[in-house]
Amino acid sequence: MKNKIEKESLFTGPHEVKLKEWISCAPFEELLGIKIIEAKDGHSHLTMPFVFKLAQGKGLAHGGAVVTLADTTVAMAVKSIVPPDSRFGTISLNSEFLAPVTKGILTAKAKIKLLENRMIQGVATVFNEDNMEVMKFSSLFKLGKDAEIMNDSKITEPIIPPMHSNPNLKEYRCPHCGKFLFKGNVKKLNMVCQYCSKMINTGEDELCRTDNEEITND
Repeated sequence: MKNKIEKESLFTGPHEVKLKEWISCAPFEELLGIKIIEAKDGHSHLTMPFVFKLAQGKGLAHGGAVVTLADTTVAMAVKSIVPPDSRFGTISLNSEFLAPVTKGILTAKAKIKLLENRMIQGVATVFNEDNMEVMKFSSLFKLGKDAEIMNDSKITEPIIPPMHSNPNLKEYRCPHCGKFLFKGNVKKLNMVCQYCSKMINTGEDELCRTDNEEITND
């Protein structure tokens, strides 16, 4: 009987969210304690405290919370170049954890680059309280048809996808255009290439190539 009452009192949506400002935290981001320090001209700077509720079973910062901080930081950089109420969303993301987080306030800094076909590439780095890099992050956003770039003169400079010198990570390239995507260990990938905008839905063998292999474009 108790479980039935709890289930009936738990409202699971749909939810209507009204942000205080265009560049402000959503309910989930506020739940994590994320704060926006700066977001302008395609760059952003956010923080998040490592409180007890963000810990995983070993007492370290939960990876999902750290990824959320990085993803939100890129999203705020995107918001800084489009008008309020513009529609956009994350299509794909990649995260590389460099060191565990045991305490302190995390800081994330991001920048974005405008691509073709209304795509935006974003990269972010997360630092611990000692200013040590703990995660590299990259993502791809898709702008809605109603979104207009307010000023793209400062967001067209090349962005090098973040990667760390880990010998256990494999280099993956787009099977269509041969461009570098990321380093990691995956069995299958389902994403849009940030360079040629073609859909990638293939296994590890087609993704992992050496520099000496000849890549034939479609």
